Amino acid sequence: MAKQQTKQQGDIWSSLLRIDRRIIFVFIFVALVVPFLIPSLTVPVEVQRPAQDLFDAVAALPEGSEVIVSFDYGPSTIPELSPMAIALARHCFSRDIRIYATAFYMEGPAIGEALLRQVAEEYGKEEHVDFVNLGFKPGGPPAVIMGLASSVSQVFPTDKNNTPLEDIPAMQYFQKLTDIELCISLSASTYPEAWAGYAWARVGVPCGGGVTAVMAADFYAFLDTGQLVGCLMGMKGAAEYEQLLVDNEIDLDAHGDATRAMPPQSMAHLVIIVFVAIGNVAMYMSGRTGSRAGGKRRKSGGR
Repeated sequence: MAKQQTKQQGDIWSSLLRIDRRIIFVFIFVALVVPFLIPSLTVPVEVQRPAQDLFDAVAALPEGSEVIVSFDYGPSTIPELSPMAIALARHCFSRDIRIYATAFYMEGPAIGEALLRQVAEEYGKEEHVDFVNLGFKPGGPPAVIMGLASSVSQVFPTDKNNTPLEDIPAMQYFQKLTDIELCISLSASTYPEAWAGYAWARVGVPCGGGVTAVMAADFYAFLDTGQLVGCLMGMKGAAEYEQLLVDNEIDLDAHGDATRAMPPQSMAHLVIIVFVAIGNVAMYMSGRTGSRAGGKRRKSGGR
């Protein structure tokens, strides 16, 4: 009887170790979809230090300042990074800060143009007056950033849509990189590191960043050493910036895609944690049951 009970327990734990991955996918799917079907479901967004520091850096700029926002990402990371861009643009435009968009990704200028025009319409801002999309420039961060340090017109003779810089009113405020108060790189890679390494270390222009969640751990060292004034970490970082805009009454309607994504993301993470716990417990108990059964067999053999 005891032997049969031990075998049944072993079968249970072994079965848990062999859960079909499709079952896990179904649970993840449900966890992601159900929160979208319940609009009233919300998750508190606790603002972390990196997001707060970037918000404070933008808030500390004098009205009418100039900032660079570098759209260093492509379509695959739009869900994580574009909410950051929208929140930053809202913060800048609310304080009459001019935005100069650049990109080290070929797709970046098109993404940036769509977002900036969307937010500019909300705030009554004009292209070439309140924001300029300089576009993509090949050559990599060292050549482009150090070129901007000497002369913007040498690197970007025209904007993305081939308008000469001398015909753009906003370019009178941005002749070289030292005219910029803050550079912010939104990236699916290590481009914030490049901006910190050249714009900040070589030219002295403060830099901030926004990165995907999988890249976040790489940038805490840059925050600790002051090479980045702040950084938004993944979708949650974007939600934190949206929350800061609401809390500081800059834009009471700032809760956007990032905030709406927090309940599904939290539920999916919870499901993953549960399955990880089940797997670890099943592995431990399966090994323990196997050891017990092996011990009983040795005793029986000895008799």
